[in-house]
Amino acid sequence: MRSFARAFVLLMLFFNVYSVDRLQNQVDPQAQFDSIDQIDPNDLSNKGYYEGKGVLRYQNESLESVINFQFKFHKATQNVKNKLIVVTPNILGETVLERVMAHFLQENGYHVLVPMTEVRLDIVDENSFGRIEDINRSSLKITNLLIDYVHQYFEFDRDRIGLVGVSLGGIRSSMLLGSDDRFRAMFVAVAGSDMPSIYAYSEHQIIVDIRERHMDFLGLETQDEYEEILRKNIHLDASIVANSKHLANVAMIIANKDTSVPTINQWKLWSMIYQAGHEPKLYTFHMGHRPAAVQIYRLRNDVLAWMDDRL
Repeated sequence: MRSFARAFVLLMLFFNVYSVDRLQNQVDPQAQFDSIDQIDPNDLSNKGYYEGKGVLRYQNESLESVINFQFKFHKATQNVKNKLIVVTPNILGETVLERVMAHFLQENGYHVLVPMTEVRLDIVDENSFGRIEDINRSSLKITNLLIDYVHQYFEFDRDRIGLVGVSLGGIRSSMLLGSDDRFRAMFVAVAGSDMPSIYAYSEHQIIVDIRERHMDFLGLETQDEYEEILRKNIHLDASIVANSKHLANVAMIIANKDTSVPTINQWKLWSMIYQAGHEPKLYTFHMGHRPAAVQIYRLRNDVLAWMDDRL
């Protein structure tokens, strides 16, 4: 498997799949909370976490987005390390997998933040390219602002934060690692890079729905045509991870029979990190998307040891 991975890296170098240089400064700083629920540190729910919601207003050069979001903050329960791990949800939002991972990390001494935003493209029109990018940009901004927000109420080191995520959660975790040096370690599953390719060929039903409606609006007949036009308009990508100073602290689970985040895209993310000088700790499984995503919980003790060692 290691020889296959290195051979794949050579292919990526040959075809020059994606340029990280043009991704610098892609996360626009013009974002602020319009509203957010205030945390009462003395009011811990019987579920073991604080939860709230709010509204983010995000302005870029061409669009203003107003994003509704929710969040959960799990306060460490024992052997408190006063460190934070962000568990970034997948495309379906916070599922059982994110909940059990957050609870496990909480019980083992970490504070855990779970930021939640919807992944929807209700209106397909000439602004859809901008909205597709804003879905991810806004998620990154919400996460960064929430870290500062919860830090007002709970003690943790804001300069040594871990990231855990599967699927889209892993993609966004990679974007966060590459755009902010506060994030020091990452453990992700079935995450990939080269977003135009993922949007064009993913068989995940949510992406298929967005793609079909968008292609119909654009009058496109093939996914190849769609990928080509996406490459001209979609720039924020998980390959921005290569900008991180902490690539020695990356662990990845790759599924070799994946069609939701196609396996080739997962190896593209691996290769971006490898080309930047660090070989991620690697777990590979000959299975599809969901079964491989669940492996992050089966490997939860590895995740814990990784964060203990790297944060």
